[in-house]
Amino acid sequence: MMKRTVIKFILLLQLAAVIDFAILLIYQRKPFFSTSRSSIQSETIHDLTMEINQINNDNNNYQKNTNNHNINNVNGCPCNIDPNDKTRGRGKLCLYRWENFTDCIEDVDDLRELKYFPNRPSVCHAISQFRYFYDLEIYGQRIFGYIHPPKDGYYAFVLTTNSFAELWLSNGTQPSKAKRIAWVEPWQRPWDVEFPEKRWQWVETQLSGWFYLYANRPYFVEVLHGQRLAKGYVEVRWKYFNGRFQSLPQAIHTDYLSLFPRSPKYHSPSHMVQRFVKPGIGISKVFRKPESNFSRNYHVIPKIAHRNLIVLPTCRYFRPTYIVTKKTRLRTYGAVNKLQEIAHMVQGKFDYKIFDRDRLRSCNRIASAKRTNSLVARFMTALNDKYRNQYTLIENVGVEEKVDPRRGSRLLFDLVVKDNTNQKIQRISEYFYHRKVSQILCLISDVVWNPITHVHICLAVKGQSRWVRYFIKELSNFYLQTGDKHFSVIIADFGRDSNENLDVLKELKASPLQNYKVIPMYKDYQNFSKTIGMDTAIRSIDDPESIVLQYDLHINFPHDLLDNIRKRCIRKRSVYMPIIVRLYCGHNLSNPNGFYERDGFGIMAYYKGDYDALGGMEVEKFKFKWGGEDSEMADRILKHQMEIERLCHPGMFHFFHRKLNWKN
Repeated sequence: MMKRTVIKFILLLQLAAVIDFAILLIYQRKPFFSTSRSSIQSETIHDLTMEINQINNDNNNYQKNTNNHNINNVNGCPCNIDPNDKTRGRGKLCLYRWENFTDCIEDVDDLRELKYFPNRPSVCHAISQFRYFYDLEIYGQRIFGYIHPPKDGYYAFVLTTNSFAELWLSNGTQPSKAKRIAWVEPWQRPWDVEFPEKRWQWVETQLSGWFYLYANRPYFVEVLHGQRLAKGYVEVRWKYFNGRFQSLPQAIHTDYLSLFPRSPKYHSPSHMVQRFVKPGIGISKVFRKPESNFSRNYHVIPKIAHRNLIVLPTCRYFRPTYIVTKKTRLRTYGAVNKLQEIAHMVQGKFDYKIFDRDRLRSCNRIASAKRTNSLVARFMTALNDKYRNQYTLIENVGVEEKVDPRRGSRLLFDLVVKDNTNQKIQRISEYFYHRKVSQILCLISDVVWNPITHVHICLAVKGQSRWVRYFIKELSNFYLQTGDKHFSVIIADFGRDSNENLDVLKELKASPLQNYKVIPMYKDYQNFSKTIGMDTAIRSIDDPESIVLQYDLHINFPHDLLDNIRKRCIRKRSVYMPIIVRLYCGHNLSNPNGFYERDGFGIMAYYKGDYDALGGMEVEKFKFKWGGEDSEMADRILKHQMEIERLCHPGMFHFFHRKLNWKN
């Protein structure tokens, strides 16, 4: 009886061993991913018995190279093996990082295409763990060296990152035989960046297949990692098969790492660009109707005076019912939601679309062309009835409609007409009101704008010489092409960085601009403060009937911007806060691709007298705090029973740039 029990027990052990081996065979069918994503091939587990001779040769070369100490002497890189170090570089890996460049790192191929990749990094480190944290945005890096398995067996590797990365492994010491075994694509990254090390099972491609590795033999390994956001993180762990699969991957101990003892100029398939065409380029263009010369140059066409257009009944513009009152509850930073409740529609030039990634998106609500055209026809009929067919409508550039659901709609007509008496081209840009009940169309008599109202463009800057020069160039081009002399530039200058050679006043003097002022804030402040600088610049303006434009260095300057500001800023009634397109990294004016920044109010224009009535900016609250001051200002404007004109301005882009190091 005892003998039978022992035999049964032995049979059960053999059966368990067979089951474990069957499980292993199932895992051996896991694909081994080659360098091209399109060429995925299935291989067996890598029993390297047939390559013992090659491995021995590699091992001999490894010993020989470590004795020669010929390793990665790049710009004083600390990855060198110390001649007195008997460990031969054990316990470390080499890290190359590329940063402080204008290129964008959107995927691993962007890293491969950098001018100085793979052998001329900005920074070189020797790291003692196969994991690395770095709090910077927009950089790329490669971590490489050898791993030395502690014992013979099957190993699987896990790649973890909060951005995107690839893991490459060779079957010996030669980088040329490396293959991609695990990766995380940009769209696969875990959003939980606080604890990314827990995300080792986020996507299937993070886990490699199983590889048979021999104890204490060196295997070349390399990680290519790119980071778009701050708090970058990458780590490699491994699992070992010893009859059972480990439930969690383990960190690779420093004892099993070593530096790469060769010249960094080696050939590896990991350094070859994998893609054929960079995605998105074919569709990354602004989609809008072709503009006529009248539409494109509408802002420079002479405007017919308001008094000559009184051909319809006149009316006053009463405050609409959607205006915030004392009884209205407006939450802190509630301007965004409040403005989205107001129906502000366009038809014509401001009917503006742009590609966001691969989808065509429209920002402004679209008004009914049939309805707006009929209202324009009613006005033109009245105009020609009075002036005996003196004017011919050449083009309806655009109509804006802001709807009060109880009373009616406020309309802005932008028309191009020809005076038949002298063949001159002129424009009509006036506000009308269409009553909801009576359907009467009237000319608003107390909302009249002046095309030569002076505009003060205010900025607060610290360093950023490249962007300061770009801004001055943009304004210079605007001045030379439009001839508009009714604007000035006021810059609150907080000084320059130690590595910059910038004199803002000198740059302005060298430009064709005529009216400018530089306030030397660096004499009183060592730290940058946008609110202090902007408030100081605005308070230096004396004329309450002039317009203030708060601007940003990283935005281009559309030539119709000041004209649209003048027509939308009405004293004691309204301010203009255009919605801009924030470009994605790697895109520019000729290849725009981005998203509408609806939550941002950083660009705003208003009368200086209204700024004083509002009490200015909340300097104390946002003295050295970045963000929130514009939204707080928008809240106060609404509570002051003023309107905010909120439209996506065509062709107005915020360029992608690295986070400024002086922001708190």
